[in-house]
Amino acid sequence: MRSSAASGLVQRGRAYAALLRPYGRIFLLSHMRAYTSLFGHILGSHPEIDGYYELHIGYHSWRSLYRQKLVYFGRDGHVPKAGARFLFDKVLHNDHPVDDSILARERLRFVLALRDPEQTIPSINQLYANVDPGHAFATEAGAFDYFEARLDGLSRAARALSGRYAYLDAESLRSRTAEALPFLASHIGLRTPLQEEYEVKPMTGQSGRGDSSPAIHAGRISREKKSPLGIGDQERLMQVKARFQEVRATLVQHSARHLLLLE
Repeated sequence: MRSSAASGLVQRGRAYAALLRPYGRIFLLSHMRAYTSLFGHILGSHPEIDGYYELHIGYHSWRSLYRQKLVYFGRDGHVPKAGARFLFDKVLHNDHPVDDSILARERLRFVLALRDPEQTIPSINQLYANVDPGHAFATEAGAFDYFEARLDGLSRAARALSGRYAYLDAESLRSRTAEALPFLASHIGLRTPLQEEYEVKPMTGQSGRGDSSPAIHAGRISREKKSPLGIGDQERLMQVKARFQEVRATLVQHSARHLLLLE
């Protein structure tokens, strides 16, 4: 009992100490199955960045930034890195809104990313078929509904952030790695480069913490090509692809800098 109590005190002490540290923030605003776990692990393995997975919280006011610290260092028990200057989170759902007052804060760094729906929709279906087959996202219709709604949410965020975020096509992290990593490091303001190797961390691959497939345990960016799974509702796909292209153009237009698959 004493050992457990002492461990709890140490954990709370670390959380309180982290609350006092003046972290900058890095937010990845994207959608499910856009290599966001890979993004998080690449960033979270850098000595200047704490955080690597989705905390599943909204950011409603400045108090939410303190809550972010309490969740990561308190609830989840992570030890602050000695040299960390930034705290990372990714927001992939409209259910976790980021208020305009947060989007307006100058010390925060934002990265927006999209992946083509032809790849994203089957990937969402496959994920939920494995972890929660009864969920709406295990169906094409449910995945399409989520994706379209998230495109609208990201479009709104891009307009609010106009000129203050970096945009990249999500696949460029894998296919244009040599350009994508310096691109991200420069936008964030890191003092040393990002690496394509990353740490496999205590919550890597856990359900609800991001990618639960074996690929995330590789410890480095994989360029393995997988055969597309295919989509049954081609009419809906064409509609969503058209909307995707509109939103992608908006995100590129309002970005401070961008990195695309084809330029």
